Amino acid sequence: ISVNYMHISKIIVDQTTSGVTLLIAEGGYAHKPTKVISCAVTPSELRIIREIVANNDRDALIIVSPATSIYGKKFSRN
Repeated sequence: ISVNYMHISKIIVDQTTSGVTLLIAEGGYAHKPTKVISCAVTPSELRIIREIVANNDRDALIIVSPATSIYGKKFSRN
C-alpha cells in the first residue's frame, strides 16, 4: 500500500515477470481513498519487489501472504 502506487506498479511490471492489480481501498482511520497493489509472485521475485518498494516509498506497507495454490500463467499447478 503506497501513495506512489502508479510508479511502483510500473517498475514491478517492467522489472519482473509479474503483473499487478490495483484494488480500490479506503483507509480505516482517515477514510481517505487509496489503491492497493496486489500481485502474486514467485519466492525469487519477492526479494526484488521488496527492494523496488523500499527504494520508492519508505512508508509503504507490504503484506506477504503465502498461497496454498495459484493456478495459471507462470505458476505451477498444485
